[in-house]
Amino acid sequence: MEKKITVTGNIQLPLLTLREGKWFVVMTPALDLAAQGKTFEKAHENFEITLKLFLEECLVQGTLEQVLEE
Repeated sequence: MEKKITVTGNIQLPLLTLREGKWFVVMTPALDLAAQGKTFEKAHENFEITLKLFLEECLVQGTLEQVLEE
């Protein structure tokens, strides 16, 4: 049986947006996460998805508190 958890809240992270050739890259050194896209908007959209998946996996693994403290 799959268990679903819904968590809402705000998190503030420093974001860097870089242009690498034809791609935009968005990254946060705070969590060592990055995503890319062919446009600025798509890169940020992809980063939001990446961040969501990362935080969800931290919840599943029981490591969210540890990750956010680092």
